[in-house]
Amino acid sequence: MKKRNRIALSLLSLCLLSAASPAATYHGGTISADETWTLAGSPHIINSSLRVEAKVTVEAGVTVEMHTYVLVLPPGSIVAVGSPYKPIEFKGNQYDVSIESDVVSEFRYCHFQNLLEIALWPIWADPDPIPSASHLFQHCLFLGGINSAGVIISLSPSRILNCTFLNNRRGAICVYMSFMTANAIPTIRNNTIIGPGIAILEDGNCWNEPFIQDNHVTGPYGIRLDGPAIEGLLVKNCSFNCVTGIVNESASHIDLTLEGCDLTSVAGVLPSGTFVLINNWWGTTNSTEIDTRIFGGALDESAFMPCATNSCFQQADVDGSAAGNATGQEDATMVKEHIVGLRQLTPEQQAIADVDHDNDVDLRDALMIESFVKGTLWRLPSP
Repeated sequence: MKKRNRIALSLLSLCLLSAASPAATYHGGTISADETWTLAGSPHIINSSLRVEAKVTVEAGVTVEMHTYVLVLPPGSIVAVGSPYKPIEFKGNQYDVSIESDVVSEFRYCHFQNLLEIALWPIWADPDPIPSASHLFQHCLFLGGINSAGVIISLSPSRILNCTFLNNRRGAICVYMSFMTANAIPTIRNNTIIGPGIAILEDGNCWNEPFIQDNHVTGPYGIRLDGPAIEGLLVKNCSFNCVTGIVNESASHIDLTLEGCDLTSVAGVLPSGTFVLINNWWGTTNSTEIDTRIFGGALDESAFMPCATNSCFQQADVDGSAAGNATGQEDATMVKEHIVGLRQLTPEQQAIADVDHDNDVDLRDALMIESFVKGTLWRLPSP
């Protein structure tokens, strides 16, 4: 009797586990009609090569397991919008996603783990390739693998915003310049990179557009230059806490502008070319030391100005006391008093105090302003 009861309980437990663990949904072949990958059907497993030629919507909280490659072709797109508390997980197993479509794909709050790469290619046509759409990656996390790159961009005005890249061995973001046109320049802004940084590959023209802006890199290099001739490269408001901030691998001529950057770790001599240096910080005010690392161009005089008193840099003059928009301790104090209810800032003052641009004045803003004044934060984020 007892044995039969134990068997019955075991069977009941198996039934309950089966009910609690929904079956996976499998994908492969060609998707030619719009479809939605639901949370109820998660995990979604790609177990044979997948061609996306329609709109695929991925719900928040879904897990996608890739056991082969994914190719997105016109008029296909992937729209994967998660949330801070329900991100969408893409597990790559060293396979890649190639997007070659003129329809925008959108990824927000997505985690990409161990993908080979996400490649944003042009639409291949004869005689010349056509720029692909302005795809969007925002608030995404890229966890690299053994041979991974984060995002590869070629002839695509795509936007990589507020993302985090961890240990992508071939580079967090790789930009191929050979097909670059003025209307297909990507936007790479407000990203945090730990590991290899941004690679500029092949020769081409960046048209002096500040497409690399407000990024922070900690790793072996900030920017890697690997092309015979790179023209019109403008890098703004970036910080490089790296072994070497800028690495030249093969470029023989570079037209480079560095503006408002933390160049503490930039060293060495770059090849012949044109170098413009504007309002950068070299980690020292010793002109002799800076001169040994300047790699050409005129001495960057603004390097000798404290950032918090230099109106060339973004300020947080909450109290409106300085004609030059300088930031001081009083500004940080006013923000703290506002947070705890001892002071009410005007809407205009709140807009100035919101230095992290999250539409809320909180302790993080106060600490950032205070660190900026003390010099432990080298600059405030740009609007």
